[in-house]
Amino acid sequence: MSTLRSLFATALTLLTVVGFAQDTKYGTTVEQQTACKEALSVYRSYRDQNNTADALLNWRKACAVCPEKVEESIYVDGVKFFKAELSAAEAAKDAALITSLQDSILALYDKRIALYPTTKSKPKNGCSVLERKVSDYLKFRPQDVSGANAMLRECITCLEAESSASTLNAFYQTSYRMLKGLQGEPFKAALDQVLTDYLWVMEIADRGLAAAKAAGESKDIEAFTKAMANIDEVFITLANCEDMVPVLEKKLQAAPDDLELKKKVLGLLMKKECMGNAIYLPLAEAVHAAAPTAATAYGLGMDYAKKDNVQKALAFFEQAVELCPTCEQRESYLTKAAQVSVKADRTSAAKKYALELLRLNSSSAEAYEVLGDVVYANAGNCNDGNLGKRAAYWFAADYFSRAKSFAGDNSNLQER
Repeated sequence: MSTLRSLFATALTLLTVVGFAQDTKYGTTVEQQTACKEALSVYRSYRDQNNTADALLNWRKACAVCPEKVEESIYVDGVKFFKAELSAAEAAKDAALITSLQDSILALYDKRIALYPTTKSKPKNGCSVLERKVSDYLKFRPQDVSGANAMLRECITCLEAESSASTLNAFYQTSYRMLKGLQGEPFKAALDQVLTDYLWVMEIADRGLAAAKAAGESKDIEAFTKAMANIDEVFITLANCEDMVPVLEKKLQAAPDDLELKKKVLGLLMKKECMGNAIYLPLAEAVHAAAPTAATAYGLGMDYAKKDNVQKALAFFEQAVELCPTCEQRESYLTKAAQVSVKADRTSAAKKYALELLRLNSSSAEAYEVLGDVVYANAGNCNDGNLGKRAAYWFAADYFSRAKSFAGDNSNLQER
């Protein structure tokens, strides 16, 4: 019997030791474990009742008695509690408390990153938390653009295609803001970096958008689409054609068969009106051949017009008109088709486009100018030896006069 009692006591001791070992995350002693579990239970109960004040009070107790690595959720909850307090402090306009709470929120992010850089479900957990931190940092410390930009770069470098659309957008926006105040070589070096980063950021955004589409996540699709449009806008604003072309050329060389990329690059070049360079014409022709649109036809027409190749320019402008029966840009396309028809000595076509242009816009100075050019060019056909030719010139002059009146003070019309 004594042997049996001894075995039972040994087994009970082993079970106690094993149970204690399993609970070590709550403390190194039974007392600490008990106090920690109780504090966690109490604050969570208040949290679930949306009683933030009592939840925060007991959350502080849990932080005081529990090991710092007790559970990641304690840091997640802490941020939520402090943000609720922050909202109240902002409403009360308590500047000192606002700053203190902001510091506490950022410190909780830092602690979470240090303690949980990786988890089983999130190998890049620390980077994801940093993403959350920098989102708040931008609100709390809007003047520290450089610090926010450095954190955003770290996030994107780590997360790559897992980066959120807002992180990618914020990174490029802060990169742009960092250029302000710089001059000379520092500005040039920073600008080169921002232009080069465009390729990196957009490649990651493309992957993020593709993943969102594959998963059917409509909110993410919208977010990436908007972010990419914003990034494009900054890039276009910053770069002149000389700066843009080498960057875009490098991107095209890395993916020579990517039609979607070609369309995107072409759109950027056309938006910035960077058409007189080595990559524009072959790029535009390749895109137009694969997927002809009024916009690509118009772009090609503009390029050939600048090269004084009026026949090719006219062919593309006419195609733009055909491909755009009701689009918003039809007036621009008709204007160019009419003007280049005059240069190509196709006066009947010029007249047709000018009259159609007037049906769209009865105050089109360009349409009246083209009609004047048509009459002037055909005046010789009215030379009956009397007033025919002279009357034609009067008629043309009347069109030119109307063109000038509609053009106003900012007229670019030719003097007649």
